[in-house]
Amino acid sequence: MRLTGLTRPCIGLLALLPLLGCVPPAAPPAAPAGPQPPALTLAPRAAWQSIPLDRRGGIAGAFAASEVAHWREGVRRVWIVLDLAAPIRLPETGGQARSVAFLADYRCAEQSWNPIEGNWYREADAAGLELEERPRDTGERGVRPGTLIAAFLDAACRL
Repeated sequence: MRLTGLTRPCIGLLALLPLLGCVPPAAPPAAPAGPQPPALTLAPRAAWQSIPLDRRGGIAGAFAASEVAHWREGVRRVWIVLDLAAPIRLPETGGQARSVAFLADYRCAEQSWNPIEGNWYREADAAGLELEERPRDTGERGVRPGTLIAAFLDAACRL
């Protein structure tokens, strides 16, 4: 089952994951003109790099889970996986999620990011796909220092 738009799962993670850009569902955006980014997939678990962060707030672990693609000047695209300390309910499927993976573009110099897609998994370490989501394209978002997304931006810019 494929559902689009970040909707209710974000409510359960609002305190944890404001970075996923919860927005109402929208029609898929038109294909962008110009060079297209390379397709990225999650790397094997053994290749993931831990992202150090405070474990409070329901997150059991965070990982850069793919190679970093440098497909436009100043833009780095990478998968990030969050393992949750406890499962959350996904109203769209009636199931639960123990981890979430999201693909995003990060601009190091501008200190901004743009979420591309997110996947919710029944098990830790992005195992057992439960729900796929595509956020509405709202453009680049600034990153405030000290936030959870700032830790992901720092990790993407270090890789």
